[in-house]
Amino acid sequence: GYSFQRVKELLLDGKMVLYSGVPCQIAGLRSFLMKDYDNLYLVDLICHGSPSNKLFSNYIEYEETKHHKKVTKFVFRDKSKGWGVYWKIHFGRKSKTGGLYDNPYISCFINGNANKYSCYFCKYKGFGHRPGDITLGDYWGIDKVHPTFASSDGCSAVIVNSKKAGQLVTDSLVYCDYILSSKENIANNNPSLVSNDIVPHERDQIYNNINRPGYYYVKHNLKINLFAYIKTKIRLLIPYNLRVKIKKLVK
Repeated sequence: GYSFQRVKELLLDGKMVLYSGVPCQIAGLRSFLMKDYDNLYLVDLICHGSPSNKLFSNYIEYEETKHHKKVTKFVFRDKSKGWGVYWKIHFGRKSKTGGLYDNPYISCFINGNANKYSCYFCKYKGFGHRPGDITLGDYWGIDKVHPTFASSDGCSAVIVNSKKAGQLVTDSLVYCDYILSSKENIANNNPSLVSNDIVPHERDQIYNNINRPGYYYVKHNLKINLFAYIKTKIRLLIPYNLRVKIKKLVK
């Protein structure tokens, strides 16, 4: 929309602004402003790519056709079952939820099979190419490196990329539960921070017939792997804290 223009107006009025988005959006704002501002803090997210809006619209149409009900809300990060990538779809007062690989849309999103083509060639990966003053993301695998700090409520990774952001984060720590970690540990379990996915052969198949009716399209183009589906259903039965304990025992 007009958020870039609004940011510039606020900055010129002397207001402090914090703006967050995926890296290409943050880089776009930097290009739009053409200069840095002391009262502007930019936050980029750890992003592994973004599918087409049309694909998501087709998926919602698929759910509405399948259930004969209007979708009123879709939550990508529901925590009612603990931390992880859980989704929740609302049909008015009724809802259903699931995990990584029991949903045709979430499954292809997590696999990186349906990103916009430009996402596979993103130039903002790595620690020296982040356009934001701060990088935020899920700290996947924190139970492996900081098991006593891991929580079913989830944990965010916060990476400081500029001096002024360092002061902002330091001043904010009094309000946080935190532990010092390393970029290497974050990257080891979050490859989207440092590298691009290779364009998968499934991508072209997924985008074939995308202009067909949503139910037909999803039914024929977004496939769920049976083994992954079963694994997801088993995972949903085990609470997060218990999964962490099991991993420790296995290790």
